[in-house]
Amino acid sequence: MLAKRFFYVCAGLLCLALAYQFGATSATAAKPGSTIVAAECDWPVAVACVDRTVYVLDVTNPQGLRNYPSIPGTDPVIAVNYSGSSNHITAMLLNGNAYTTLLNGDGTWEFMGNAIGAR
Repeated sequence: MLAKRFFYVCAGLLCLALAYQFGATSATAAKPGSTIVAAECDWPVAVACVDRTVYVLDVTNPQGLRNYPSIPGTDPVIAVNYSGSSNHITAMLLNGNAYTTLLNGDGTWEFMGNAIGAR
């Protein structure tokens, strides 16, 4: 009985030594998942931008949740908007560039202009 306990203690110590030997050498924080960078919620439509992709949820539309292709440009998206009267989705980038697409269209983004006059 004593030999059996001795064997288990030795096996446990061996496992600890191996875990230490092959374990991680540095600890770093994990990058969080995608985050919403801009959003607008105005019933019945909610618009959100995750990274550069726009998602639209229209509770009155049987298509439900839809996503639109990546917004052109390289600057971060700072605002998104949905206009119920014109059925357009608008996105603005940090540099002031504004793009629009039709809610039920093919998702092609059109350059509207720059809000601060730069290009």
